[in-house]
Amino acid sequence: GGCSGHGQCVFLSTLTNEEVFGECYEGDVACTASCVCDVGYRSSASGKCAEEEQVGADDLLARQTALKQVSEGVVAYVNMQETSEQTVTSWLGSVSEVVGGGSGSDDVSSDTLTTLLDVVSYAMTSASSLSDVTGSLSGLPDTLDKIASASLTSSLLSSRRRLGGESNSTDIVLGQVIGETLRNYTVLVGEGMAPGQAATTVVQRNFRLHVENIDLTSPPTTSPT
Repeated sequence: GGCSGHGQCVFLSTLTNEEVFGECYEGDVACTASCVCDVGYRSSASGKCAEEEQVGADDLLARQTALKQVSEGVVAYVNMQETSEQTVTSWLGSVSEVVGGGSGSDDVSSDTLTTLLDVVSYAMTSASSLSDVTGSLSGLPDTLDKIASASLTSSLLSSRRRLGGESNSTDIVLGQVIGETLRNYTVLVGEGMAPGQAATTVVQRNFRLHVENIDLTSPPTTSPT
């Protein structure tokens, strides 16, 4: 039937959302047909009753698809702008918003994370031509930390869904790209530091960075005897 054999079709008032006893004719804006699903089933996007696990998977895919589209919008936004300290900062902020924009920790798919990492890499490349590299990339460690957390969550959940919990090659590649991006960031920060300048230390949930430009040309200091 209309509820896939796992529920009962009832008529609900569109004003009160309460059950209407009687007829509800097609085109009647005062009422609508709905399924009251059996235990273990709930209404799907199609309005029919489906197993709760399948509905959950469908809902997750819909949320992941929506965030993927948002990430593609960020790419289009980046491509439309000229490089400046302000725009680079805003690009990284947009990436952070997308990563934190899901209703659940597994809403950001590996594909979306890959797209966002491309934006971060582009931001770093663009910032290298600016006068204040460190300032324009000040939000990068926090952004990468959020991506790393989302990547770890994605890897954990996907491994649970696979027999034996083996790692997905996509998850491994994501980890490698995150590590390489961090290394490139430390190089950029180090190049902008004067020899002997106070070290820069960044502590995040998933990593810790310590950048220092050591002057190897200065003679060693000796203590008086």
